Amino acid sequence: MWNLLWAVLTLAVLFFVIRLVCQRRFTMGNILFAIIMIAVLVITPRFQNAFHNQQVVRRPRAIVPEEVQKLPVEEQIAARRQGFALRLDNSGEPVPSEAGSDIDRGVRFNGTADIIRHLPRAIVVGFLAPFPNMWMGPGKQVGGSGRMLSGFETLVSYMIECLALFGLWRARKDLTAWFVFLVMTLGAVALGLVVANIGALYRLRYPFWALLIIFGAAGVQYFFRREVMAANAGDNLAADKSAGTFHS
Repeated sequence: MWNLLWAVLTLAVLFFVIRLVCQRRFTMGNILFAIIMIAVLVITPRFQNAFHNQQVVRRPRAIVPEEVQKLPVEEQIAARRQGFALRLDNSGEPVPSEAGSDIDRGVRFNGTADIIRHLPRAIVVGFLAPFPNMWMGPGKQVGGSGRMLSGFETLVSYMIECLALFGLWRARKDLTAWFVFLVMTLGAVALGLVVANIGALYRLRYPFWALLIIFGAAGVQYFFRREVMAANAGDNLAADKSAGTFHS
């Protein structure tokens, strides 16, 4: 998530500069806030050893996060995705996972080109998973009722995503809306690339889905305003006709 936070901060600074140039007004408070955010992202990882006791899980892991974190970004993506496909047996050796909600189990990233080629699939998984063919089958941990509930929630999320497109269109001239949309998209696509288990994806995606709901609400407002405007136009037309009849 640190790499994702750096991407979000880069977007924020870029949009901030664009707004300053467009408005031709440099507010010292905003500039100071941007500097503080950059400093926080630079300094916080240096305290990781102090927070280590809160990060350690007593169960052994198939991959060691501290070791993976030292790798280049593309190798981190490959290693973390591979970690979802593994579990530890009784002797502590990594073996293929038997989770019932794995997706795209055969996908392996051997370089940046593989990651780029997988981006369209990551977008689909990030925004649309779990897919309808997963809604009815029994889950290993949640059973059939859990799968049906997740299917219902996903169906609702499809509706919200459709409304979100109208919400984005309504706010298309607002830089803030595009920033929030890009943050949400970055989060969904990053999870689609790395997380190969639908159960984990379902949970990790919630913070970004909160942003999606904001756009969905804007989409509802878009349709509501159109209905109100259409009703007002009809009332005005009827009033004009009545006035014309009265004068005649």
